[in-house]
Amino acid sequence: MTDQQAQALLTFFQFAFLNQVLAEEASQEAYQRLDQLARTRPNDNFDVMFVQVTHLVFERHHQAVLKGKQATLQSALTAQSRDIDLSPWRDYFKGASPDELIVVVWALILKLPLEAIAKALDLSAGTLQHRLSRAVRKLSLKLENAPTPQVRRPWS
Repeated sequence: MTDQQAQALLTFFQFAFLNQVLAEEASQEAYQRLDQLARTRPNDNFDVMFVQVTHLVFERHHQAVLKGKQATLQSALTAQSRDIDLSPWRDYFKGASPDELIVVVWALILKLPLEAIAKALDLSAGTLQHRLSRAVRKLSLKLENAPTPQVRRPWS
């Protein structure tokens, strides 16, 4: 696996859990599974395998979070994300279903092809599009209500 693919794993779990420790744990587990899968099935579509593995690992860790076996959710994303106001995402995170949340991360943050996501989840394109549309609608409401950040450009 490339560094870019490994970073995509970490990014997925950071946005899916909003917990840096849990994100690192989950991404390491997913990395091992995905690396092994890619070696045993080199001709398979990597994007499909990526979605399958991240979904499997997400479900396992998400169930542990729900049962209280993991640390309380905390927002601690990487340095590259610290300059971004994540309060709309946190609000969305609290109210979104897990299915909507991960579809948004795959499709809009990681920019994975919708066909690969649908195939990996064994969904029709229409069902996936419906989930994504519903999720985007909820997220856009959070963004509409978010305060506009004051940006000071270095050249002004």
